[in-house]
Amino acid sequence: MSGESAMRVLSLGRVAERGGPCSDAAGFPADSATARAAGVGRPFSVTVMSGTADHARPGLPRLGRVDRHGGEVPDPRSLLGRWDFARTIDDRVAGDTKTVDGSITLSADGERVRWQEDGTLHLGAQDLPVTRTMFVEPRGDGWFVVFEDGHDFHPWTTGEQVQHLCGADLYSGRIALAGPEGWTVCWDVAGPSKDYTMTTRLTRGR
Repeated sequence: MSGESAMRVLSLGRVAERGGPCSDAAGFPADSATARAAGVGRPFSVTVMSGTADHARPGLPRLGRVDRHGGEVPDPRSLLGRWDFARTIDDRVAGDTKTVDGSITLSADGERVRWQEDGTLHLGAQDLPVTRTMFVEPRGDGWFVVFEDGHDFHPWTTGEQVQHLCGADLYSGRIALAGPEGWTVCWDVAGPSKDYTMTTRLTRGR
């Protein structure tokens, strides 16, 4: 949902290089041939900039803190388990839509929550395995998402827009929880050569 995120892709029988601090959020390094073919951008370290009320729904354990609109932010440990995801990347520069599907497993890792993502990028006639690992760790009175190599990604918050300027590219995102059985992560990316929306919908695995 990045490399900074230590993502990699198995492409044509070989493992592509690991990404550094800004690899593509579909699950492969931004500088790889696969990323160039896909034509999508890189993930981002973000901070909360602004937002509108879209608070966590009833049925989720709470952190004991509220967002700027008075809504309670759910404890990420309430989301432990397997989640199936479907991701669309609407690329307005390329004029196409790419898809990724797979599963995300959130598991306890000491005080942290481990985020393990495994999926398949559907790129024309090619189906490419993609994976990434992140962690959600306690920090201050809240939680923070970090990449596998320890670099900061973004504060764990829901219902608030987060933004990050990476060079000339602006990334704007939001996590929206619909209750204990589903949530959505959406990123809008705009830059000199990028203009796409990436939406990931997660449902509780069966």
